[in-house]
Amino acid sequence: MERDGTTVTIAEDFTRAYLAAGAAGAAGPELLPVWLARAYTGVLPVAGVGISMFGSNGIRIPVGASDDDAAIAERLQFTAAEGPCLDAHTLARSVLATETLIEQRWPDFHTGLLERTPFRAIAAIPWPNTLKGAGTVDLLFHRSRDLADLDFGKVDA
Repeated sequence: MERDGTTVTIAEDFTRAYLAAGAAGAAGPELLPVWLARAYTGVLPVAGVGISMFGSNGIRIPVGASDDDAAIAERLQFTAAEGPCLDAHTLARSVLATETLIEQRWPDFHTGLLERTPFRAIAAIPWPNTLKGAGTVDLLFHRSRDLADLDFGKVDA
């Protein structure tokens, strides 16, 4: 990507967005997942981001979100006990879920998502490498078409 005649990498954009999220009032190390979620929204064409961790006994814990709507979407998967995040963790691979797929595969989650958030599509991406199995990042979209437009070659949770 080029900005002001200078080539800027997505890593540099993310670092800038991460520092801006921290400067925007999220203080303390306990809010690191919030900073990360907000940084993702600063560099990716997404409407929201949620971050979850998984305990060794399979318990899922939503730990950070870019905003209130994203926090609701993350908690809904926990309370419905279904959703793309849980499948991404179980399958150890990304799950790309359009509104149609969400409705068909996770009907209880779909109902809550429609009633309580503006999101209609989700890309649930498990953490890679040494963090594999420890958590996921959910990229949230207002429309299924927005999910199809994302270049996943540039997305590395």
